Amino acid sequence: MAPDSRKARLEGEVSRLRGLRADLERDWRRLPWYMSPAVGGLPAFFVWGPFVSSTIVAGSVTLTMSAAYLIGVRRKEYDSDIREVLREIAILDAAAEG
Repeated sequence: MAPDSRKARLEGEVSRLRGLRADLERDWRRLPWYMSPAVGGLPAFFVWGPFVSSTIVAGSVTLTMSAAYLIGVRRKEYDSDIREVLREIAILDAAAEG
């Protein structure tokens, strides 16, 4: 594979990873909405009792914390992948110069 085509492919990969990282930022901003079912805990307390109410609240908290963890892990992975691809581009540039 020619160095120019490999560099172009790597640059395309960087832009793809940055796009995925931007999608994760959008998901991170939406994260507070994951707690919205917890609002149903109060009416559920009066209709079905404390067990159902606490289950709704605990489920909302669990969903939110799980999503936050997964989004955080993916963000770190994408950042690491971007750094690695940029390092490969720098190696290609150094090899082309000298």
